[in-house]
Amino acid sequence: MEIKGIAWLGSRTKNYDEMVAFCSEKLDLKQVLSKEDMAVFLMPNGDVFEIMAPHIDASQPELGQMECPKAEFLVEDVHQARQDMEALGIEFVGPVYVAEKHAWTNFRAPDGHLYGLTDDRLPGLRGDEAKIIPINFGQSIRN
Repeated sequence: MEIKGIAWLGSRTKNYDEMVAFCSEKLDLKQVLSKEDMAVFLMPNGDVFEIMAPHIDASQPELGQMECPKAEFLVEDVHQARQDMEALGIEFVGPVYVAEKHAWTNFRAPDGHLYGLTDDRLPGLRGDEAKIIPINFGQSIRN
């Protein structure tokens, strides 16, 4: 298994509206998805920052265990990387989630916090190649 980078950072917060406004207005981040309980921002290099409202954990129960921002490490194959890490005794929380063109899973590190693995950032959303991609949340991501 090879870690290629940190592709995703997520924060679950009770100050959801304030954080979305902060990222949009103060940090001038490019918002590519907006829902009542989730906002996704795309960085110029393809990295993703996601803000989640506290009640979003209903769809992924382990999100209720996010006590601080959570990073996801980019790997070639989430399923294989998870197998490799489980063989080393690393505790995973929840299943491997599979969207249309990427997958992710969560694990607990020695600091007690959740981290994740992902096998792509947001496919097709790198730099000038950004385009509309349907995802499982019932909305599309736009450039």
